[in-house]
Amino acid sequence: VYQNRLNDYRQNNYNNGNKNTLPLQAFLKQPIDQVAVTEMFNTIPTNGEFDFYLVQLLRVLFLSDGQYESEFLPKMQPISLWLTPNENTRVYWTENHITMWLSSQWLLHEKYDWTADVGLREKVIHCLDLKIEHGFYESLSTVYFPYTLSGLLNLADFSEDEEIREKAKLAANRLLKEVLMVTNDKGVFYPASGRNYPGKFATPYGQNHNDLIYLLTGLGEASGTSHAASFLATSTLDVSDIVNSWKEKESTF
Repeated sequence: VYQNRLNDYRQNNYNNGNKNTLPLQAFLKQPIDQVAVTEMFNTIPTNGEFDFYLVQLLRVLFLSDGQYESEFLPKMQPISLWLTPNENTRVYWTENHITMWLSSQWLLHEKYDWTADVGLREKVIHCLDLKIEHGFYESLSTVYFPYTLSGLLNLADFSEDEEIREKAKLAANRLLKEVLMVTNDKGVFYPASGRNYPGKFATPYGQNHNDLIYLLTGLGEASGTSHAASFLATSTLDVSDIVNSWKEKESTF
């Protein structure tokens, strides 16, 4: 049933004109939206949160077997992948940004031998271990947890390092279980804490996280324009335990 939802989601949404569906196009071996790609790369000089795009572009690279390497990599190379002296453009902190930047730096280093920070592997493993053991402080953020997930899924699907790959899977499992813990039987995610915008509550459907919840449970509605759901819909992550963790009534006492 879950796989059928993924298949339907990919087929119904890969060509809807939204840049968030680029990974769906790459997964289905369809031409990617070059207008969207150009718009993304054009923001590099000024976009403090380019990592939102970087994780998508990396996923396209890996899902397309390097078809776009000659186009993407030269444009990615000038980007500082971690905080450097006098850096004042990018946002590298908070859980979602840390995860996206670290995962991207690791994958570019691993596959293309790009220069990395000293101790990069140890940093990646340390961050994953913290999340596996203690959980996510943005798991209740309707705004930000989906972007943490995208970084984790890139590692889980594409890292050649078995330890990093397996830890990323465990971390993604924990994150999504925490999300489903506060999801009701209408597929609506209403946390009482976390960094959330009012619009996420005023409009309970049509949000980034709704598509994730729909894919995992079949509950609620999906817009087909979700950044995070395009990652899950193209991932090999085993979600059996996540799906089975949802309960109509939840008690943590």
